[in-house]
Amino acid sequence: MSPPRYAALGAKGSPLFGYSEELSDDRGYVLKTVYPNSDMAQRFWDRRAQELCGGDDFKKQIFRQERPTVRYDSYGGRAGHFVLEGFLRCDLDDGELVPVDGEAPDASE
Repeated sequence: MSPPRYAALGAKGSPLFGYSEELSDDRGYVLKTVYPNSDMAQRFWDRRAQELCGGDDFKKQIFRQERPTVRYDSYGGRAGHFVLEGFLRCDLDDGELVPVDGEAPDASE
């Protein structure tokens, strides 16, 4: 099995793993990543933040970092996928934000 690729949540070939974002009320973003482990989720959260902000000049405030339990019908459960979600604020001089529907470049290119 190949490792999950960097892509938007629900993208073709990556239905379970990926990132999503939406504009927040304070001219920033709410950014979320869902991946099998915390290292991958954090790495891809930062990568998407860099794409949205055009570099490393951003502030993040993580408010959700969890691995929920996925329960079976009547006999226990297993660890779910790691979810990392937080506020992203770009420190941009011109005040321009990347549109939310902007596609990230394919990692294989």
